[in-house]
Amino acid sequence: MKSTGIVRKVDQLGRIVIPKELRKTLGVAEGYDSMEIYIENSNIFLVKYDETGDSSGVVRGVDQLGRIVLPIELRRILDIEEERDSLEIFTEENKIILKKYEPSC
Repeated sequence: MKSTGIVRKVDQLGRIVIPKELRKTLGVAEGYDSMEIYIENSNIFLVKYDETGDSSGVVRGVDQLGRIVLPIELRRILDIEEERDSLEIFTEENKIILKKYEPSC
């Protein structure tokens, strides 16, 4: 897991902006492509959705501004509160990994 040094706040509707550099690297087109979302070890994984493959997670579209809505069920499981919590963004191969940001002293 490679840290990107990017932290994003979850907005009041449960959306988070996926950084443009990461969208470009994964070949995700705003307003057109979708991403598969799933949880593993207290992390949220985002993978570009492939219609021909098996889907084991929730599929959500990426809007025109590069945002994706994190399902409320996942936010509840990970205790992520809108407008209060931020997520740290990591990458691993073709995956974007979101982890609840815990600031350290």
